[in-house]
Amino acid sequence: MMLLPQQVQAILYHLLMGWFYGCTFSFLCSFTSYFKGKLTITVLELLFHTAFTCFAYWGLFSINGGVTNLYLVLIFMSGVFIYYRWYSALFFHLYTRFFLLFRPIYKKIILVKLKILGIIKVSHTTLARRRKRGKHKDGGKEKEETKKPVEKIL
Repeated sequence: MMLLPQQVQAILYHLLMGWFYGCTFSFLCSFTSYFKGKLTITVLELLFHTAFTCFAYWGLFSINGGVTNLYLVLIFMSGVFIYYRWYSALFFHLYTRFFLLFRPIYKKIILVKLKILGIIKVSHTTLARRRKRGKHKDGGKEKEETKKPVEKIL
């Protein structure tokens, strides 16, 4: 049984945590839209939900000992609804501007990464093919000391 001040604090806490959950989950969805790998997105969402749940229950534990009732869960969901109904359009615009600000830096990092991986991942067959075609370090030329001069007979 909670006292009245604890109930009021728990209600406000759940409402604000629902709003904050909607805000951070919207940011996460905007952030993961730039990723291509399903595994990366899955791991990020799993870590987000785990961290958010731990954070929410840590705050709830300090208020009322971690007691959650059905009406508090409904108030949490109403906080999420309030965010998505009235605030998501404003914050989505800010998230988009934030990611567009860092997009040129991201593209440069990806370009450098691809060039480095291209240098590292030269296969053995590619090197053999380059040697045959003369595109290796020595240019496919034999060394001067191994060449024997050919004399013309007249």
